[in-house]
Amino acid sequence: MTNLDLRSVNEQACSLLHTAACDYAAARCCLLNGLLSGFQLASQAVEKLIKASILFHEPTVNIRTEYGHDLPSLLKGLETVLNHSIDPKHHQTVDKLLLHYKSRYPDNPDRAMSASSDELDGIDELCFFLTSQLFVPSELKYRVGILARVCRDEPYPPDHYWITQDNNFFKKIPKKTSP
Repeated sequence: MTNLDLRSVNEQACSLLHTAACDYAAARCCLLNGLLSGFQLASQAVEKLIKASILFHEPTVNIRTEYGHDLPSLLKGLETVLNHSIDPKHHQTVDKLLLHYKSRYPDNPDRAMSASSDELDGIDELCFFLTSQLFVPSELKYRVGILARVCRDEPYPPDHYWITQDNNFFKKIPKKTSP
């Protein structure tokens, strides 16, 4: 199956990767500038990355009805699809992101009680992990989503800047030339 065929079969997953990259870049921009609402964008980026990964593994699943928006449940669903457990530190990051997402309403008793841009490394590591778990040919990883914005000959500005700025995990990714 060629990348073009795979994109056609999984158009929804590719769209999720694209919007996840946009949300991730915006989240990092906010958090690097002390705007804690970036955690909500990070939460949405992680949700979309998990859903895309599930869709690439199970293209016929109805992602909206079977998984919803609960990040811990989505991560457990991904473990089931991958047939192996995911590092507990990623579960902790997802749990924190869920609390941050609930913080968008100040009267929510389940909201996060503290937030720090120091949490960004855990988010970066989680996004790197989720990108690495995509069940697609390597070339497609560099054509859509986060890697397309940071590793191509002509990266997407300003996404490239915000994704790579002080990012210890994406600095390790080799540059991929355009296909």
